[in-house]
Amino acid sequence: VLGAEGAPRRDGDRLLLPWPEPLPYTHPGLTRWLKGELRPVAEAALKSLVPVLEARYHHSPTELVLRNTRSRYGSCRPATGVITLSSRLVHFPPEAVETVLAHELAHLVAADHSAAFYVAAKELLPGYRERARLLK
Repeated sequence: VLGAEGAPRRDGDRLLLPWPEPLPYTHPGLTRWLKGELRPVAEAALKSLVPVLEARYHHSPTELVLRNTRSRYGSCRPATGVITLSSRLVHFPPEAVETVLAHELAHLVAADHSAAFYVAAKELLPGYRERARLLK
């Protein structure tokens, strides 16, 4: 609901936002709020995935960045270990966020989408391919 009083908040299954229509997805207040909602979900997923990555491949991410992107749910810079997630992921269930993170973390093992990449993704998250369907 746009035009609500006060700070952005959830009210049951409704989202109350204090901004007028039309609200562009790039609105700074909305972006800030979406990132705040996504960060704890992403950090919880990282806590479960990173130990597997470290134990098996001796890699770990250096930083988690949240951005308001248009075309990708995530990206990875293998050289620096920076994982970037789209704030749009806040609209998906936590399992989808975990799947995107597994995908990006697998790029720390294999920068391309080779067989080694998919082996790493499946080791990080059993059922990776099936869960990737959540994002379609």
